[in-house]
Amino acid sequence: MEKKSFRLFLAGHKDLVNAVFVALVYFLVGIFGGTRVDLILNRVIVMALFAMALNLQFGYGGLPNIGGSLSFALGGFFMCAVVVKFHWSLPLAIIFALIAGVVASFILGFICLRNGELGFAFCSMGLTMVAVALCKKLQFFGFDTGLSAQVLPSFITNQREMFFFFFIIIAICTVIIYFFTKSPLMRIVVGTRENEERLTFLGVRVNNVRLVVYVLSNIMITIAGILYSMMNGGAYYGSMDVGTAIEAMLMCVMGGASVFFGPLLGATIVTLIKVFVSDFTIYYMFCLGIVTILVMYFIPDGILGSNGKLFKAIYRILDFGTTKAPAVKQEAPSEDS
Repeated sequence: MEKKSFRLFLAGHKDLVNAVFVALVYFLVGIFGGTRVDLILNRVIVMALFAMALNLQFGYGGLPNIGGSLSFALGGFFMCAVVVKFHWSLPLAIIFALIAGVVASFILGFICLRNGELGFAFCSMGLTMVAVALCKKLQFFGFDTGLSAQVLPSFITNQREMFFFFFIIIAICTVIIYFFTKSPLMRIVVGTRENEERLTFLGVRVNNVRLVVYVLSNIMITIAGILYSMMNGGAYYGSMDVGTAIEAMLMCVMGGASVFFGPLLGATIVTLIKVFVSDFTIYYMFCLGIVTILVMYFIPDGILGSNGKLFKAIYRILDFGTTKAPAVKQEAPSEDS
């Protein structure tokens, strides 16, 4: 019975099984890779957490959060600000940044979630632009230059130790996000995306449901922003730029916004293009744009979307054991027999 229950659990949580496999691959690459590999992996997994958290709003809830970079940046800015200005300890600064992120999420969500999907997108973008302009005038956030601060824990001395620390934190956050996507609340969120009027007719307070998901998603985005500031040695305005949120949404779309691991694959592809192509030319955005156009034109649901249609097509072309033997035509028995 225990074996049968375990098999049923695995069958019902294939994404979680895939998560363990992907985590093992990244872990092994982090162990045997060099310093540059660890540096790239740190960036990949941090942006993957950002994209997976943002996909709770975008892929599941149908809310294109163009201003998602605001929560991403504020986590790092609040943490670095209290460390630099008030000399707080790192654990206390992280707790303060998370609390400030939750409060900011409630305020932003209350303002943005009152005007539908399109209004939400442009309202979040406008608030981010206003926040950037205001923060650059505040000494608390370092004026135009941002805040430079070494906010890594004392036990981290190199890129590999940073990778293992990030890996553990992001793995825990990924498991939380996964089980949240399997919750009844997330099914209601998907319903608001598909047919908002019907749920409203049934008595569901759509804005309240979206606000809860928005806040929970932004908590994970804030954690990603904190790790991003640790990795970069401070908080800078590039992380608050609207283009950062658009890049995260691109990761979701490229990998497959309807699939749990789509943002992870998209984050890997986008980050590798930015890292390796930029070694040869400053026009890496051109290559990224070409890849985006090709993905949207030929596989608009993303690489992992439509139940892996792309990989099924590749297997069919390469004939990896997927072709069936031709059916044998049976002749009707003769009258003599």
